[in-house]
Amino acid sequence: MAQPSTEFYQGLGFLSYAFALADGIIDPEEARTFTRGMLKSFGNMPEDKRGKTAVHAFMEARAFQHTVEQAYKEAIRIFMDNTYDFTHHHDKLMGIVQDIVESDDVVTAEEQALIDRFAADSSRMLAEIAAAQKSEE
Repeated sequence: MAQPSTEFYQGLGFLSYAFALADGIIDPEEARTFTRGMLKSFGNMPEDKRGKTAVHAFMEARAFQHTVEQAYKEAIRIFMDNTYDFTHHHDKLMGIVQDIVESDDVVTAEEQALIDRFAADSSRMLAEIAAAQKSEE
Protein backbone atom coordinates (compact mmCIF):
# COMPACT_ATOMS: atom_id res chain seq x y z
CA MET A 1 0.00 0.00 0.00
CA ALA A 2 1.27 3.45 -0.91
CA GLN A 3 2.37 5.94 1.70
CA PRO A 4 -0.33 8.39 2.78
CA SER A 5 -0.28 11.91 1.34
CA THR A 6 1.58 14.81 2.86
CA GLU A 7 -1.78 16.31 3.79
CA PHE A 8 -2.70 13.18 5.71
CA TYR A 9 0.46 13.61 7.80
CA GLN A 10 -0.52 17.21 8.47
CA GLY A 11 -3.84 15.92 9.81
CA LEU A 12 -1.97 13.35 11.89
CA GLY A 13 0.09 16.15 13.45
CA PHE A 14 -2.97 18.21 14.37
CA LEU A 15 -4.83 15.17 15.68
CA SER A 16 -1.85 14.06 17.76
CA TYR A 17 -1.54 17.56 19.21
CA ALA A 18 -5.23 17.53 20.19
CA PHE A 19 -4.81 14.21 21.98
CA ALA A 20 -1.55 15.24 23.65
CA LEU A 21 -3.22 18.41 24.96
CA ALA A 22 -6.53 16.77 25.92
CA ASP A 23 -5.50 16.48 29.58
CA GLY A 24 -4.32 20.11 29.62
CA ILE A 25 -0.58 19.38 29.51
CA ILE A 26 1.66 18.12 26.70
CA ASP A 27 3.94 15.69 28.45
CA PRO A 28 7.33 15.09 26.75
CA GLU A 29 6.54 11.38 26.66
CA GLU A 30 3.40 12.12 24.63
CA ALA A 31 5.51 13.91 22.00
CA ARG A 32 7.97 10.99 21.89
CA THR A 33 5.08 8.55 21.59
CA PHE A 34 3.74 10.54 18.62
CA THR A 35 7.12 10.18 16.87
CA ARG A 36 7.37 6.46 17.70
CA GLY A 37 3.80 5.96 16.48
CA MET A 38 4.65 7.43 13.07
CA LEU A 39 7.65 5.13 12.80
CA LYS A 40 5.73 2.03 13.91
CA SER A 41 2.63 2.67 11.83
CA PHE A 42 4.05 4.26 8.70
CA GLY A 43 7.81 3.73 8.80
CA ASN A 44 8.42 7.49 8.88
CA MET A 45 11.08 9.18 10.88
CA PRO A 46 10.52 12.79 11.92
CA GLU A 47 13.37 13.78 9.59
CA ASP A 48 11.77 12.60 6.33
CA LYS A 49 9.38 14.80 4.34
CA ARG A 50 6.13 13.30 5.60
CA GLY A 51 7.40 12.98 9.14
CA LYS A 52 8.48 16.62 9.06
CA THR A 53 5.00 17.59 7.87
CA ALA A 54 3.37 15.83 10.84
CA VAL A 55 5.85 17.26 13.34
CA HIS A 56 5.48 20.74 11.81
CA ALA A 57 1.68 20.59 12.17
CA PHE A 58 2.05 19.46 15.80
CA MET A 59 4.51 22.28 16.53
CA GLU A 60 2.43 24.85 14.63
CA ALA A 61 -0.62 24.02 16.72
CA ARG A 62 1.52 24.33 19.84
CA ALA A 63 3.14 27.61 18.77
CA PHE A 64 -0.23 29.18 17.99
CA GLN A 65 -1.67 27.75 21.20
CA HIS A 66 -4.51 25.98 19.43
CA THR A 67 -7.14 24.57 21.69
CA VAL A 68 -7.92 20.87 21.60
CA GLU A 69 -11.08 21.74 19.66
CA GLN A 70 -9.26 23.84 17.05
CA ALA A 71 -6.62 21.20 16.39
CA TYR A 72 -9.18 18.39 16.34
CA LYS A 73 -11.45 20.20 13.85
CA GLU A 74 -8.49 20.99 11.60
CA ALA A 75 -7.47 17.33 11.60
CA ILE A 76 -11.00 16.19 10.76
CA ARG A 77 -11.22 18.76 7.94
CA ILE A 78 -7.95 17.50 6.48
CA PHE A 79 -9.03 13.87 6.72
CA MET A 80 -12.34 14.62 4.99
CA ASP A 81 -10.37 16.28 2.18
CA ASN A 82 -8.19 13.15 1.94
CA THR A 83 -10.76 10.39 2.16
CA TYR A 84 -8.65 7.70 0.48
CA ASP A 85 -5.88 8.01 3.06
CA PHE A 86 -8.32 8.31 5.94
CA THR A 87 -10.23 5.22 4.82
CA HIS A 88 -7.09 3.14 4.47
CA HIS A 89 -5.26 4.34 7.58
CA HIS A 90 -7.86 5.23 10.22
CA ASP A 91 -6.99 2.15 12.30
CA LYS A 92 -3.38 3.32 12.49
CA LEU A 93 -4.56 6.79 13.53
CA MET A 94 -6.63 5.29 16.31
CA GLY A 95 -3.63 3.27 17.51
CA ILE A 96 -1.35 6.31 17.55
CA VAL A 97 -3.75 8.50 19.51
CA GLN A 98 -4.51 5.69 21.94
CA ASP A 99 -0.77 5.26 22.54
CA ILE A 100 -0.36 9.02 23.07
CA VAL A 101 -3.01 9.24 25.78
CA GLU A 102 -1.72 6.10 27.50
CA SER A 103 1.93 7.20 27.39
CA ASP A 104 1.80 8.92 30.78
CA ASP A 105 0.10 5.87 32.35
CA VAL A 106 -3.11 7.78 33.09
CA VAL A 107 -6.08 8.18 30.76
CA THR A 108 -8.06 11.16 31.99
CA ALA A 109 -11.78 11.64 31.48
CA GLU A 110 -11.00 14.36 28.92
CA GLU A 111 -8.72 12.05 26.98
CA GLN A 112 -11.25 9.21 27.05
CA ALA A 113 -13.97 11.58 25.87
CA LEU A 114 -11.78 12.62 22.92
CA ILE A 115 -11.02 8.99 22.08
CA ASP A 116 -14.75 8.22 22.13
CA ARG A 117 -15.48 11.28 20.01
CA PHE A 118 -12.83 10.36 17.44
CA ALA A 119 -14.14 6.79 17.27
CA ALA A 120 -17.69 8.06 16.69
CA ASP A 121 -16.57 10.71 14.18
CA SER A 122 -14.45 8.13 12.36
CA SER A 123 -17.39 5.74 12.07
CA ARG A 124 -19.61 8.54 10.75
CA MET A 125 -16.95 9.73 8.30
CA LEU A 126 -16.26 6.22 7.01
CA ALA A 127 -20.00 5.68 6.47
CA GLU A 128 -20.28 9.00 4.59
CA ILE A 129 -17.27 8.14 2.44
CA ALA A 130 -18.67 4.70 1.64
CA ALA A 131 -22.07 6.17 0.76
CA ALA A 132 -20.46 8.77 -1.51
CA GLN A 133 -18.40 6.10 -3.26
CA LYS A 134 -21.47 3.91 -3.73
CA SER A 135 -23.47 6.77 -5.26
CA GLU A 136 -20.63 7.40 -7.72
CA GLU A 137 -20.85 3.83 -9.04
